[in-house]
Amino acid sequence: MSFVSYSPRGLDALVYRIIGDKDPISFLEVAPRHLVDGSTTYALYLRGARGIIVGKDLTLCQQLAEKRSMDRGHCISTKAGMSWFESASAWIGERAAELAGLSLATVSAPGLDEVLQVLPAITAIGPKVITVETSALTPPADAAAILDPGSSWHYLPFDGESHLLVRVDIGFDEAWRLVPGPLDDLLPASELQAMLEEGRLRAEVNEARLPIEVKQILPFSPLNREREAEIDRLKGRVRDLENQIADLKQSTSWRVTSPLRAASESVRRRRAGGGETGRN
Repeated sequence: MSFVSYSPRGLDALVYRIIGDKDPISFLEVAPRHLVDGSTTYALYLRGARGIIVGKDLTLCQQLAEKRSMDRGHCISTKAGMSWFESASAWIGERAAELAGLSLATVSAPGLDEVLQVLPAITAIGPKVITVETSALTPPADAAAILDPGSSWHYLPFDGESHLLVRVDIGFDEAWRLVPGPLDDLLPASELQAMLEEGRLRAEVNEARLPIEVKQILPFSPLNREREAEIDRLKGRVRDLENQIADLKQSTSWRVTSPLRAASESVRRRRAGGGETGRN
């Protein structure tokens, strides 16, 4: 079965490979940029993972009920004298007992300086894997020196913007350091969407090629819907013209000019009758 990836370059597939699927996956997500496309956890969510999302963007938290109703969201404000990431760190510390034992923790931040403000609180709850995503590009060697919190974690460079920490008691293979390749049966969500769109277009082309007799027994086909819509539009136009004629006949100008129209009609009839008599 293909792994449909929603995160850039298949980071979620790598995380899933490390954590495995023997036990239910649970996660803590701090300051995510996206809930679906670009998310490290959405592919896991679709596979049954459930988690807690801590955000500072109220709009993002409001979208949670629509896009990921099985997750819990918390929009926290910045405490006085602290940055938002320091406030998030305090929030996690207050709930350390509740958050202990999670499979995964993720944090997205502008740079590694902000990550370091919340990373100690995240490592303290001891998830199996921690993913770090930053907007600023950081060479893996520099990131290792900054992020590696000690002998309790392995640092796995992914790319200059995504980095992983794996708990040392989690057995892992050096091959995990590699970005998932074709043999991993990885399917990016954007590619899947393109395939679905291509399939839809092919279906429309095939339907257009069907004989008229077949289309007539498909009352809900796009072709028949278009015809019905055109018929309804023309019927509406006829009704509009009929209403305009009715309004015109009820108007004062129509009633005032009635004798003139009657006289004109009489003259027209006499001329027509005279012409016929001349020809006889």
